[in-house]
Amino acid sequence: MNRRQSADITVLAFDRLENVADVVHAVSTRTGGVSRPPFHSLNLAFHTDDDPDAVLENRRRFARAARFALDHVVTTRQVHGDVVRVVGRADRGTGATESTDASWSCDALVTADAGVLLMGFAADCPLVMLVDAEAGVVALAHAGWRSAFAGIIPRTVAAMTTLGAQPSRTVAAVSPAIGCCCYEVGPELLEALGTGRERYGRFFRPRGDRYLLDLPGLCREMLVDSGVSAGDIEDAGLCTRCNSGEFFSYRAARGATGRIAAVIGRRDAT
Repeated sequence: MNRRQSADITVLAFDRLENVADVVHAVSTRTGGVSRPPFHSLNLAFHTDDDPDAVLENRRRFARAARFALDHVVTTRQVHGDVVRVVGRADRGTGATESTDASWSCDALVTADAGVLLMGFAADCPLVMLVDAEAGVVALAHAGWRSAFAGIIPRTVAAMTTLGAQPSRTVAAVSPAIGCCCYEVGPELLEALGTGRERYGRFFRPRGDRYLLDLPGLCREMLVDSGVSAGDIEDAGLCTRCNSGEFFSYRAARGATGRIAAVIGRRDAT
């Protein structure tokens, strides 16, 4: 990953995505904004209890630093589910400057339209960005454990294929997220894998009567199982809890905290 500084804002970018022509993408950190504790300072999510005016100013600052148009953004109301929504130019601006309503409840967005920027939010959950440059299709999935176990990643890849994408051509990136070093979970999460336990149970590392879950690793494996080449997947490799001074971490904060954002789209041809 690369870090770029603009004023007080640090923007992260992936090498693999930067090599894809006409793709705009960025991941935020938590510093350089105007939000007060416990959301200090660059909280980008309206669904927190933060001051909405502060969140909007933070989004404006992030957009300037990452050089994208905020009014071209489409966001969703993340609910830790398995719903994928295809969006287009007519949806631009949805959730960009205010919270979306319940009709926009989903955890992945896909588009084949240039000039549409998909944005998702997290404070430990992986945000997975995908692009097939030849087909002109991009996607963003919020892959917390509930969504991941429910199949949000293969569903997102499948939605991309309906728009002409091919998994074998797709490049993917996994945002900073809580790592297996810090993500201690109970046996009920292993049970929640259901039929996927045989395939993905190895991402649960025993610690006494509990486990350390490698959720980013599980997401990478699900991408590979969906047809994406392992060599075309870049993982940030940054644990949000270990690095809670740079990223928001729900576990580190034990509750109330802000959210980082990931944004991806193709440059507008017009």
